[in-house]
Amino acid sequence: MTTPVGKTVLTAKGLLTLTDAARLGKKIAPKYFKVSSRDYDLYPGIDLQDLQDVWHQGNISGAFPIDNNTTEFLIDIPPEKAQNFGRTFGLYLEDGTLFLVGKPPYPFAPLMRQTFKMQLVWLNASEIIDFRYIPFYETEQDLSLLDSVSSVALSLFNIQEHLILIESLAKQTAKDFNELKKEILGTLSTKISQNQSDISELLNAFLDFASTYGEQILKNSLQIGLLKGGN
Repeated sequence: MTTPVGKTVLTAKGLLTLTDAARLGKKIAPKYFKVSSRDYDLYPGIDLQDLQDVWHQGNISGAFPIDNNTTEFLIDIPPEKAQNFGRTFGLYLEDGTLFLVGKPPYPFAPLMRQTFKMQLVWLNASEIIDFRYIPFYETEQDLSLLDSVSSVALSLFNIQEHLILIESLAKQTAKDFNELKKEILGTLSTKISQNQSDISELLNAFLDFASTYGEQILKNSLQIGLLKGGN
């Protein structure tokens, strides 16, 4: 399985710092990172001083060279510290400068291992970077497990999204059923009330008819002498 690739850009201040370091023969010192639940729209040279909605900060987990001009920085947040969605990551220099900003290929779900590589491509990058704060990796063998875990985390995240959708549909279905049940019961109640009114009117009419018919029979009986009237 191919691990999805995220996006990393230099900030405006990071670009200026790199340019000055290359021109003056200095070294930059990446030291720590922050992770935010906010989804930023990233573009090269973004004028961003700090991340908002930060929920975790820690030292950079490692760095390793791809070639003389390319270095990858490893950010790793264990599950017990991953209490929110990891949507945007910032890599900071020793002096607090927001140097690199990156987004993973998908939002990292909470309670999953959140591992992200931020890549810097710059002429003679390995000579400009000061690695004294960062573990230095010569191989990615020890990172292969983290890549696998990230892939599993993505699958679990997709399952979680589907479960949320199913739960939402179930709630909507229950709501629709309850509304339909109320509508049916309301209609039946109305029909029953109408029928009771009709039956009551019919019974009254029948009683009126029976009374009138009885009186007529009595009257007719008196007239033809079947019954004797009272004195």
